[in-house]
Amino acid sequence: MLLFQGQQFVILPNSEGSYLGYLTRLIEKNGGHLISSVEDETGSGLATIDSSTIVLLNSSFVDENFNLIQENFLLRELRPFNISLWNFIKENNLKCIDIKDISIFIKNKKFDLNLVQLVNIEGHSVFKLNDGVTTVQTIKSEGTNNSSDEKILESKSESESESESESESESESESESESESESESESESESESESESESETDIEIDVNRKTKGNNDRIVNPLAKLARKYKVEGDTFRARSYNLAILSIDKYTLPITSGIQAQKEIPNIGPSIAKKIQRILDTGTLPGLEQASEQFDSLQYFSTCHGVGSETAKRWNSLKLDSFKDVLEKFPNEFAVEWPILFGWSYYEDWQKKIPRSVCAKYLQIVEDELFLLDPDFKVELQGSFNRGLPECGDLDLLFYKPGCDDLNVLCRTIEEIAIRLYKKSFVKCFLQLTEQIEKVFGNQVRERLAKIRLTENKPKKFNLAPRIKKALLGVQLQEPISIEPHNEIVELKDNDKFMSLSNEDTSKYDYCRRMDFFICKWSELGSSRIHFTGSSEYNRWMRLKAIEKGMKMTQHGLFKDDRLLESFNEKKIFELLDIEYVEPQLRNQVNKRQKK
Repeated sequence: MLLFQGQQFVILPNSEGSYLGYLTRLIEKNGGHLISSVEDETGSGLATIDSSTIVLLNSSFVDENFNLIQENFLLRELRPFNISLWNFIKENNLKCIDIKDISIFIKNKKFDLNLVQLVNIEGHSVFKLNDGVTTVQTIKSEGTNNSSDEKILESKSESESESESESESESESESESESESESESESESESESESESESETDIEIDVNRKTKGNNDRIVNPLAKLARKYKVEGDTFRARSYNLAILSIDKYTLPITSGIQAQKEIPNIGPSIAKKIQRILDTGTLPGLEQASEQFDSLQYFSTCHGVGSETAKRWNSLKLDSFKDVLEKFPNEFAVEWPILFGWSYYEDWQKKIPRSVCAKYLQIVEDELFLLDPDFKVELQGSFNRGLPECGDLDLLFYKPGCDDLNVLCRTIEEIAIRLYKKSFVKCFLQLTEQIEKVFGNQVRERLAKIRLTENKPKKFNLAPRIKKALLGVQLQEPISIEPHNEIVELKDNDKFMSLSNEDTSKYDYCRRMDFFICKWSELGSSRIHFTGSSEYNRWMRLKAIEKGMKMTQHGLFKDDRLLESFNEKKIFELLDIEYVEPQLRNQVNKRQKK
């Protein structure tokens, strides 16, 4: 009997996108039935759904605690007459799971809902259809402030909702292939996403560069839409649009229709194809310019290190326009989340791309100091540098020692090397504290708190980590640079510049840069190199290949039935997945031949 034999599923908000298409085929291959006839304006499509139907929610709408999030966006992606479907699901308490959990059933060769966590969809929003008006009421609970301003009520007319749905809402998102767990009990306390470089979670697109096929008029509106989704925290959709843009970049012919783009260019599904056709017809996308003011505000806040998309949306909803506004109304946020102060201080520097030749200088300084500390230790620069890109967003360094699997030794080493480099003025700031780091850097945190006059509000004691498996740093090369970055940045507003420590004169020193130290066991060197090299698209594709073969791939190795197959030999991992080994420089995207 097939795994999903006789089981009905419905994917919400839609099943578009290459990753969702892959899961759709996987479900059907294992005997499952996907309901697709739910878009009947009369609601008759609901007749095919019963209480046993399982709802598969796109991972974009599920948080780490398995609660439904961004239900207003879900509503936009459901066509207005499908609100009756959503109400049916809630009224009949249909079981909802994160769509990526399908991989858990495949791995265990058993369809049992006890293997996964059900998604809580209750108590979040109320949908009504009254005289053509759709209302979404959302109560924001982030933070500890009791201000009534934190209650947000959004109301949209049905026609407005349809317009937004046409212009921006149909998702091409791709979810992570699986939730990853650590290979030992202590490591399980840290999520896999914490060990993944921020620069690898999305793709940066320059809206002003030229395309090979003179398709700039198409790319620029799509790039603006991708940036909009990114600052809203919808990283999956932002990534989907960026992948489409990268594919258009490589297409050497002029695009004359959306149908042509969908047929001939990778990463373009029907939704993006419709948008391309609309751009060709009108020169823009509806609602894009009108949303620019809110986008600018969200982007301003979310560009700061330590300010997540939900915090940015909350501050924006409270009509806060600058960090000083936040400071005046909610000063305790900076006292508790003190790393934001350094994101604010180095706001402009940390946005600037790092030329490849400059990256190599940073690596050399760390290598030299590491050799003095322990000649047997090794460090490699990973991420976009290892993939051969001309510029990097930040610097991801992977530390290991031949023959060493002792986490205590590895953690102690990156902590000590960071402190030594701080004493030599190479490290400018730490973004987390241990007991040893607090001894040398605690006063600098207090100085930033005093700068915003929060000395009295500062915590008597900082929250100290017992040890760090990664070090988040700001670093600065103590020599001038001759190559300026080409990317545009968001500048600090005038009333926020009093906190700035960004470098305005590179004739003496480089800009301050973001650098992360990561560790890996010697036995896991191959799988760690794959993970930290990226790209995120390539890693996601490899993990999907592993799922297809009944395996599981993480940064700790390739597993089958909880048995480690390989973790040390990078090429052996490729071989076990029946993938031809490719050098890191060829992993920026998955090409058509590999996908086949």
